[in-house]
Amino acid sequence: MISVEEAFAHMQRLRVHYGTEKVNLENAAGRILQENITADRDFPPFDRATKDGIAINYQAYKQGITKYKMEGIQAAGAPQQQLQNPVACLEVMTGAMVPAGADTVVMYEQVELKNGEAILQTAQVQGRQNIHFKGMDAKAGDVLLRAPVKLSPKHVNTLASVGKYEVAVARLPKVAVISTGDELVDVHEEPELHQIRKSNVYALKSLLKEDGILGDLYHIQDEQEEILQTLKQLLATYDVLLLSGGVSKGKYDFIPDALQKLGVEKVFHGIKQRPGKPFWFGVKEDKRVFAFPGNPVSTYVSYLLYFRAWLGYSTGLPLPVIPVADAQGIMGLQDFWYHRLVTATWDGTAQKFQLESVENSGSGDLVSMNLANGLLSMPPATAPEATAFFTPFSAQYYQYV
Repeated sequence: MISVEEAFAHMQRLRVHYGTEKVNLENAAGRILQENITADRDFPPFDRATKDGIAINYQAYKQGITKYKMEGIQAAGAPQQQLQNPVACLEVMTGAMVPAGADTVVMYEQVELKNGEAILQTAQVQGRQNIHFKGMDAKAGDVLLRAPVKLSPKHVNTLASVGKYEVAVARLPKVAVISTGDELVDVHEEPELHQIRKSNVYALKSLLKEDGILGDLYHIQDEQEEILQTLKQLLATYDVLLLSGGVSKGKYDFIPDALQKLGVEKVFHGIKQRPGKPFWFGVKEDKRVFAFPGNPVSTYVSYLLYFRAWLGYSTGLPLPVIPVADAQGIMGLQDFWYHRLVTATWDGTAQKFQLESVENSGSGDLVSMNLANGLLSMPPATAPEATAFFTPFSAQYYQYV
């Protein structure tokens, strides 16, 4: 049995880089960027009005001019006009080019329009006000996004603005999600008293979807030959197998033996943690097998901690550790239990997290999971130097750290 730290080290050591691929802009969110994105022109590309109003030359205002003849309208999307008379004005719309010869915009709320003239109603005009000047945000050639980064909708906005209708992202593995056990029935079925509905595989598929992967679902009964033949076929088809159940010490836990017969090298079987202690991990060439314990929380914890860490290493963007001070377990195993992240604040030096514990009845209690949004790792009392850390259920929480 290995420690949590050793398990993470294996995830890093046995990462697999699947190369890159191009995806359409519409499908880029959630993927890991693999190319630097540069500005194809200045941002903004022209002096841009940020208010609806009139565009004037500030020198005219400094000379005491408060009444301006209107020469026309500069609309958004129209070519730049020229202010013909420096003591005149052009109406200008938000987002429009500032007319040549003008350098200040006064919003309509501070102007009276009357008889073809604009009369200022304020004495608080500042030069260059209400203009977003060319190149203020970035210059052509500046790096706007530096790979690797997990693309979110705000990044997609940037990609679109520089014309990246296709973008290079990390290629993701092809994943099979496999439930095992005679006690499981399909979700739409009515279980007998001794049966339960499949839930772990749907949770795993949903977690994969959050990580940009469309996993395929399979089920295997507790029959040795069926397990052997199905796993053989899936190993030939998929890059990664995620199994739930069949890896403990029971008489019907055939998974480890079947994987060994198929040439999958066991890296470890068992981690000094709870829940999820019987977790089995193995490799066969560039294939990876994550065989999680069957209890729902054990499966969930194992995915959040180890598969997500392995995927991060493989795509070049490991998830950060969220440290938590003054938390320690009381047993020889590292504990991972439900908690709710309530607030996150910055004290000027580090991010501080306030957590609330969520009561639960053990690794089979999936109901309490609904009240939590992550897991608090409490190091064993035998390792007082270890750091406690928080693992969010959703990868989206990592954007706040």
